[in-house]
Amino acid sequence: MLKRNGLIFIALLTLTTGCSNLGIISNNDKVDDSGKPGPVEGTYYFRVPGVGTVLQEFYGYSQDQRLFKMWSLELLEYEVTCPTDPCDEILPLQVDNKWVYDIRFFDSLGAETAALVDTSYVGRDTTINSELWYILYAFKAPTAVSMNDSEGYQTMAVDSLLPGNNIFSLSDPYLAAKFPASVGDKFDNQTGFESEVLATDSSITVGAGTFDCYLYLRTFK
Repeated sequence: MLKRNGLIFIALLTLTTGCSNLGIISNNDKVDDSGKPGPVEGTYYFRVPGVGTVLQEFYGYSQDQRLFKMWSLELLEYEVTCPTDPCDEILPLQVDNKWVYDIRFFDSLGAETAALVDTSYVGRDTTINSELWYILYAFKAPTAVSMNDSEGYQTMAVDSLLPGNNIFSLSDPYLAAKFPASVGDKFDNQTGFESEVLATDSSITVGAGTFDCYLYLRTFK
């Protein structure tokens, strides 16, 4: 399965199912007319089976305790292959798979403070305890070692590097995205964090196109 989209810049984000638009959001604001509360402190991941992460947003508190979006990562272009068709991986892992992201940072008033474009890609595979894992890179350095299994997307974060971008230490493996999953499913991942499946069919438009997403929220416990 191969898909390529042209590089498109979209300044505004359109979400149609229980999600937020760009801007300042307080704890008392509503995302839509469904009565669902606004975002909480944590990271929202919009992921598509066979594509991967199409949007990632982190909400945190300002010094005066206002909740605001601190940064976002939006998919502009991707080129992936998957071992099955239709793809049964929430983040397809094959060597040379790549995702081009628009990354933006905001201050507590919603003003953009920095922007850049970077490519995340699967650089190579490796065998750990007789299992095949894949090494993901961003900013030309390894950032994670990951695999898909019957529970979903498993990963180990790169904790430190040696000269030459050789991996020195990794976090313990954790479930980053349960898949398949149902709304309301919760799962522990890294120590001190918990994730919940908020939706399985959120329609979202980003630079790479329009997708029906699984929406995960990762928060501190």
